[in-house]
Amino acid sequence: MTISTAQTRQGITDALTGIHPNVTIYTGTVPETVPSWGTHIKPYIGLWVTTSSDDPFARAVSGLADVDAVRISVQTQIVAADEVGVYQLADLVRELLTNRRIGTGVILPDTFQQENAYILTDTSVIPSRPYLPLMWTIETQ
Repeated sequence: MTISTAQTRQGITDALTGIHPNVTIYTGTVPETVPSWGTHIKPYIGLWVTTSSDDPFARAVSGLADVDAVRISVQTQIVAADEVGVYQLADLVRELLTNRRIGTGVILPDTFQQENAYILTDTSVIPSRPYLPLMWTIETQ
């Protein structure tokens, strides 16, 4: 049995809901204006989920696309008013998502990406927002 993109998005949203009383979860689109405390934005998590694809390792073995084993890529974008807040929220996200089961899938961190992820700053909005993109993979067997 496979897992759908919608199930994945809902499962991750459910896992992250309540991570902190002041954190909002946005799926697919982050509004131009987000909640704030005075001049500081409240922390939020942006969530983007790809459509599923077959497992390339299963294809290498059989030469065919395996419809029962899928891989879904997920990006979480951790945003807060300052770098300390970004790191604190990222630690909570990692704790909640790593090895979490959603249906028949397991969420795994994209180790290489996360080892090399650094806080960036979105200066196209006011106030500017530090953020940390973290990639994940969900695989089913």
